[in-house]
Amino acid sequence: HELDSAPCSEALRFFRGVMTAASPDQRPGLVAELALHLDGWKEPCLLPLLDRQRQLFDQQQEAQQAKSSLDAASKAELDRVSAQVSELDFSMDSFWVELELLSRRKGELKGELNGGSK
Repeated sequence: HELDSAPCSEALRFFRGVMTAASPDQRPGLVAELALHLDGWKEPCLLPLLDRQRQLFDQQQEAQQAKSSLDAASKAELDRVSAQVSELDFSMDSFWVELELLSRRKGELKGELNGGSK
């Protein structure tokens, strides 16, 4: 029931609109084009984060070699930057996997609501 009431994201609305507006023979090309746009969008977001993460890892390595530890603020920043990098770690392949898992879960929930055994 939660999935039925969850709002659709802007990204998914855009994807659905693009795919439904295209003819079936155009859809594979659109998926490839969307993948290129996704990579183009991610790169400028991801590169500064990866640079900062590398700097913080280097600081951590230097601290370990000096038999000390990274200060609390740097540890917190490393955790934050690593979380942001993880959030951007997706591709069209992972998009399809997530979409499939969401679809399966929604089907399971509908089965439960309709008296199914799942």
